[in-house]
Amino acid sequence: MIQDTALIGGANSETDLIKIDYLSDYNISELDYIFWNSDSFLAEYSRIASESYSTYSHRAHSEMLEKTDKRTKEFVDFANSGGNLIVFTGSNCEEKYGGEKIYSHTVLDMFNPEKKSGHKRKKSKIKEIENIISKLYNKLHYQTLLNTERGFNLIESPRSGDSISRYYLSQNFGIILALPFIDSGEIPIQEIKNLIQEIRKQHNSEKTTQLPEWTSYYLLPLELKKIEENNIIEQEIQNLKKIHNDNQRIISGEQTRKKLFSTYDKDFESEVIAAFKEIGFDALPGPETHCDILCRKDRTILAVEAKGLKRNTKPGNPAQCRRWIAEVLSCLDQSKEELDPTTQQYAEVLSKLGVDPSTSSDDWAVKGVVIINTFRDNVLEERQDPSEPSFNTKVCEILERDKMCGLTGVQLLNIVLEAQETPRKKDELSNLIINTNGELNSHTDWQTYITKSNTNDGKQD
Repeated sequence: MIQDTALIGGANSETDLIKIDYLSDYNISELDYIFWNSDSFLAEYSRIASESYSTYSHRAHSEMLEKTDKRTKEFVDFANSGGNLIVFTGSNCEEKYGGEKIYSHTVLDMFNPEKKSGHKRKKSKIKEIENIISKLYNKLHYQTLLNTERGFNLIESPRSGDSISRYYLSQNFGIILALPFIDSGEIPIQEIKNLIQEIRKQHNSEKTTQLPEWTSYYLLPLELKKIEENNIIEQEIQNLKKIHNDNQRIISGEQTRKKLFSTYDKDFESEVIAAFKEIGFDALPGPETHCDILCRKDRTILAVEAKGLKRNTKPGNPAQCRRWIAEVLSCLDQSKEELDPTTQQYAEVLSKLGVDPSTSSDDWAVKGVVIINTFRDNVLEERQDPSEPSFNTKVCEILERDKMCGLTGVQLLNIVLEAQETPRKKDELSNLIINTNGELNSHTDWQTYITKSNTNDGKQD
């Protein structure tokens, strides 16, 4: 028989425990562990009443409450002295006596119990405690929730976080633990004791002795050595963080270049402008609903048609660019007084690009450039079908006839990346666009600078 442990109430078949039928007959201070079920309190009610009164009365009821409250206080004192009290919830906490319901005023009331059943729970974040709970409740079925903020949660319901099991920790490290009643055979006393010890261990690990603040000015040899090492490590960490942040900024900037082969409309146009600037042009958006982009380098003005298409270039794209050229020439040859609303917008953009308003079209070479992000929804490997080129024969004829340059978003990206790799070639690369009449035949292979990864390392956060 385990002399330090007692089972109070309940009908469990455990045989190696002291059984306490009536609390008033036992000195609980002699124990280390008490496993308590409310049934014994109900029996105590009936016993006190039958000894004093033949029928139920308020006086009898009051006396029963007084005696059971006294025993409840003894339980609390037991825990405050370092004892461990395990309270099983979910058993019957009321009975009828004299035609009225009598609610037991017991230690369980400290947890403010509410009758509510369920069978699911959250897993404990502490591995050792979760292992024990899993053994205790292979199939959990609770009938009571604990509505109190005091103490610590041990088992919670999965969604609401309501408390299924909870415990108080006394100043002398005694524990009052409320657990759902285990009705499958004998109560696993030793497992519950292990749970108590693990709870205590977790709290012990959290307790640290606080030294007076002035002791921090006195360093032991190994302490000083490790502080100095940590200071060096901290500086290295800061340096690495700076490098990492700089790299992330560069990565983010590089990733926006991918708009040249994946986007359309304003996103595509904004990246085309950035690309022209990188190879030595001044570039700005053109007038709204007219020329997409205007660029200038030396005495050359580019009127740019920039589009992202799901298929290849259509004859309408260079035809549109031809219109932009005409509008730029018209703006250059009109006096300020002759400008209409459209040419007025052109004049404002050209002025920002450094075009002297007193000059005419005779002073400038105005060239059309058609930049199309063809097959924009296709992966890069699927954009080089000979049966459907980005610029078909008819489109190429129009480009050559009107002395326009036609290129894809991928080609423009390759030109930019070559300029980034070899800055001294910027002038040569910008002149390549200016001097090409027809489809640009170079910089077509996307694999020249782009690497296909087997992972999504380049995924934007």
